[in-house]
Amino acid sequence: FCEGAQDITTVRQISVRRGQSVIIPCLYDQKYAFSCKYLSAGYYWLLSDYVEFPDQRFHHKTVFISDEASRHSFTVRMDNVQESGYYWSGEILTEIYLNLSDSPGLLVNSQNVTGSENGSVTISCYHQGGQYGVKWCKFGGQCITGASGRLDGASVEIRYGLRNTTVSMSRLKKEHTGWYWCSTEELQMPVHITVHQKKSRESPDTADIYTIIQKLNSFDILLHFRTAILFLLPVILEILLMIIIYLALKLLKFCKKSK
Repeated sequence: FCEGAQDITTVRQISVRRGQSVIIPCLYDQKYAFSCKYLSAGYYWLLSDYVEFPDQRFHHKTVFISDEASRHSFTVRMDNVQESGYYWSGEILTEIYLNLSDSPGLLVNSQNVTGSENGSVTISCYHQGGQYGVKWCKFGGQCITGASGRLDGASVEIRYGLRNTTVSMSRLKKEHTGWYWCSTEELQMPVHITVHQKKSRESPDTADIYTIIQKLNSFDILLHFRTAILFLLPVILEILLMIIIYLALKLLKFCKKSK
């Protein structure tokens, strides 16, 4: 999927509308985890100019690089794209061609899609040149070229159209989180799918459980307080009665002495 590198998976050619943004992921072999990653621009790598590093040392206004060594993933985000050109990514020397056009040959409705476990997601791929050759692939994995198939256990259905092909992935699991792409014969467009854990309606979340426990504790305290009051009430009344009798006797003696 790339020129001159056997240990990296990325796109060859992307079509972008002028002024728009694009995210380009590169999945690399673990031996490159601590290699220096950077982006340079130019037709020939030896004559290319540095654009940006992950530490933002060039402070480029429209290019941002992130390197997740733990996931062996190197991601480039380019905002407000204004010109076509060849780009090279780091020591891995991967060539990517960015094709700028007012009418791109391949677009998706979103490069970031979210879903939940056991749910589904839908991606629209807008393309030119007919429906033939359109496929859905997982980075570093297989491609679906027909109307249906499976990717790592997820069901994939593709509805082909002359200019709009719809991809639906269902039976999602958390491990299906990752990079995919929609592809024509020449162009590719990456899409990142994030699968969240589905909350059970039958069991409340941690915050709700904590609130319920607090309420139960409060109710339990009130119940114990009420029981204690009912238990002590006769004793309190008896003590009050004895005090009243004592005071009455004292008052009676005082009255007799006064006479």
